[in-house]
Amino acid sequence: MDAHDEKVICDIFSKKENSDYLASSMLTQKIFGGMFWVLFGLFAFMAARALLIARQADELFKRAALHPVLQQQLPF
Repeated sequence: MDAHDEKVICDIFSKKENSDYLASSMLTQKIFGGMFWVLFGLFAFMAARALLIARQADELFKRAALHPVLQQQLPF
C-alpha cells in the first residue's frame, strides 16, 4: 500500500460522518454474522436430533425383526 492509499484511508476513518456510517455498517455485519451462526447452530442441532431419532428407529426395527410379535401375544 502506498502513501496515497494510506492518506485516503486515514481521511475516511477520521471524518465523523464516515465513522458513523462505518460503525453502522459494522453493526449490520455483526448482526448478520450472528444470525448466520444462530441458523447454522439450529440446523446442526436439528440434523443431530434427526440422526438420533433415525438411529433409535433403526434399533427398534432390528429388535422387532428379531423378535416378531404374533397377533395372539398382543395385550389387547
